[in-house]
Amino acid sequence: ITEIGKLVAVTAEFWRIIDPTDAEGSFVDRGKQYTSAIFYHNEQQQKQALETKSILESSKKYSKTIATKIRAFEQFYIAEDYHQDYYKKNLILSNTEHTREQMTS
Repeated sequence: ITEIGKLVAVTAEFWRIIDPTDAEGSFVDRGKQYTSAIFYHNEQQQKQALETKSILESSKKYSKTIATKIRAFEQFYIAEDYHQDYYKKNLILSNTEHTREQMTS
């Protein structure tokens, strides 16, 4: 699989597992630090992210506007130890079809 193919697959999965219309956080986590975003490193990644966002918008899957931002990567901050593998340690019920089994397999 090419780098473009990998990017398309990852981006498609990202759109599938989040609520891209939620401008106030992610599921039970509220606040600016929990809003969704796609960060790109180069123009090719930016173009791909914008294209997949456009496809999602055109699909009319959501009645609300897509709120997920597409932004240039600036700096990565490693989360504190207690946040590492959080999804494996904590079952959070959300409006996705994922279960703990699906997320950890």
